[in-house]
Amino acid sequence: MRFSGRFACLVAATLAVSSSTFASDGDPPPVRRALLIGINDYAANDEPGSTARDWIPLDLRGAINDLHRMRAVLTSRFGFEDDGIRVLEDRAATREAILEALREIVRASGPDDVVYIHFSGHGSQVPDTDGDETADGLDETILPHDARTGKVPDITDDELGRILSGLKTPNVLVVLDSCHSGTATRDISAVRARSVAADPREELYASDAVATRSLAAPAAPYVLMTGAAEHQSALDGPIDGEFYGFFSYALGKALASAPAGATPMDAHASVLREFERIAAHFGLIGMPEPQVEGPASLTSRALLGPAGPRLAWATVRPLGGGLVELERGVPLGASRGAVWAIYPPGETAFRPGAALATATVIETTAADAKARLDPPDPPPPAGARGVALTPPPASDRVPVRLDRVDAKMRDDLERAIRRRSPHVQLVGPDAFARFIIDVDNGRVHVRAAGGLQEVASFPVGGVDAVAERIAEQLSRSASAAALLSLDNAASALRLDVRLVPGDTGGATRGVQVVAAADTPAYRMRKSDQPRSAENSLMLELQTDRDSYITVVDVDTEGGINILFPNASMREDFYPEGRIPGGRPIRLPDSFREQNRAGFFWDYGPPAGVDTVRVFAMTDAESARALRRFIGSLEATTSTRGASKARPSFGQLAQDLAGRVVARGITVVQAADEPASADPAPSEQPPAGSDWTAVSLTLVIEK
Repeated sequence: MRFSGRFACLVAATLAVSSSTFASDGDPPPVRRALLIGINDYAANDEPGSTARDWIPLDLRGAINDLHRMRAVLTSRFGFEDDGIRVLEDRAATREAILEALREIVRASGPDDVVYIHFSGHGSQVPDTDGDETADGLDETILPHDARTGKVPDITDDELGRILSGLKTPNVLVVLDSCHSGTATRDISAVRARSVAADPREELYASDAVATRSLAAPAAPYVLMTGAAEHQSALDGPIDGEFYGFFSYALGKALASAPAGATPMDAHASVLREFERIAAHFGLIGMPEPQVEGPASLTSRALLGPAGPRLAWATVRPLGGGLVELERGVPLGASRGAVWAIYPPGETAFRPGAALATATVIETTAADAKARLDPPDPPPPAGARGVALTPPPASDRVPVRLDRVDAKMRDDLERAIRRRSPHVQLVGPDAFARFIIDVDNGRVHVRAAGGLQEVASFPVGGVDAVAERIAEQLSRSASAAALLSLDNAASALRLDVRLVPGDTGGATRGVQVVAAADTPAYRMRKSDQPRSAENSLMLELQTDRDSYITVVDVDTEGGINILFPNASMREDFYPEGRIPGGRPIRLPDSFREQNRAGFFWDYGPPAGVDTVRVFAMTDAESARALRRFIGSLEATTSTRGASKARPSFGQLAQDLAGRVVARGITVVQAADEPASADPAPSEQPPAGSDWTAVSLTLVIEK
């Protein structure tokens, strides 16, 4: 089995499985086996002088949490038993232990078994010794705990290919959250690349034991999903209160709520949607680009066989006094401030509107969480099940570190930033910083978390001017993070959104609503140029149920405004933003000067980054509540950074979460809707309120 020359950068290598591959009725059910390997602590990093060598792996913080998260998903959704899951963490995950564990799972697995293998840690490259890497002459590797110590080589793709080629079952999912490309940052802030420079000890990889020619790629029945392209790095950092590999977190979230029959392509799409949310949270302009490879016969088939319950869940234990414990809830997102829904024992559908109560997490241990019920009485019955609804509300405070700034300018700049932005939290070198600010050769450089990506650069000028520019960046970050904290992990509603007619290639500007009959104040095109994807935004979206759509924009200076519905739209163009489910809709409907919509979204200044968040809600009252809230935000933000306290996103999240309870609001039809040229949305039975959201990031260039 040859891994396309990208093994260490393979964040997930998956084989799709359909229900037809399992034993027929009367045969014993397939055994589900998993091997989970995670390494935060690398032995070589503890050796004297290790930080001076870029081929020595830095310690990570999210790898072990990756395993806990995936274990919780496997056991609660896909029928894996605890005694069928082997875990190797840190010091236990030596080279020999990993190889032997892989050999053992291959020996033990029968032809109908389901096998899941997960590695979270560093990856790298070494020179190819057998000639099978014709593209770049490099073998990809993963780094065990004892890698780069003594005479311990990395584990190469050839070695892994030889072992895994012995699997007797085709029902296999392998996840490798590591990557060889890029250079691991030695910044001690919380976000790090899971990549290490190539091992210079080439002699260790010349033996037959290490460099064994692997099988041809077509013979390997795998779908390969990579969390990053070859030239990119997988990332590790804090998400929703805990540290994870970004791809493991996103993939775990996708598998925790994937609909029945979800394919590798479906999982990939879910990961991309979650990456947009993570990128905005960290102030990143872009994220690593997950890749999917494999024959269509496998990419179009279900992952890991039939799933059980609709969502990953945790057992709820009543504690009295309106409190419950979510057993092993932390790996599934039960961090402080998160909201969960509580359902009866044995529940598998987790229908919106049918929950017994919601519970807000107030305290956590390593795996369990304590939460406060709403309503507090009656307590849930023994064996009740809890599912994650919304993540913790984002803090209004944006942690910032002034790094390479001289002492005199540092003091003046700190005071000026504090005067201009209520969102700043200046932190020291040992604390996590969402942004890192350097001053070098007369320019200010603003870098996203970990220093991995520059998001802004401008001349120094005066201290006040520098503080103004920084305040704009902080305002946008706080606004985008808060908006993205409105997320419904338990949604059964599907929403797909894309730019039309395709990717604009980054040649975009900030979005503003422009009436179709008016000349816009700002536009990139000249007056004689037609509107197109290069100068005007158009979205194509589709839901699987009739829904009320709200499109919200956070511009590069932190301003928040509703793009849709808007005052310029015509009365018969999706009144109240209500669209029919099951077919694609374009907003606006055309770039023509006289379109049905009555408006355009033209790109205009200022330069920077916009985050567009599209919400779909099944009842009108939830949509109205969201729009009222966003409208109140418009009064607290300005085009030059936010200067007023904003309303609580956390309270809005609580209000929306409360609608999943059985006593909650049912579907409310919009009253007196004007006639529409579109087919009438189908009538749907009241089923409680359900909602979901998808984000897009637009790069603003001059």
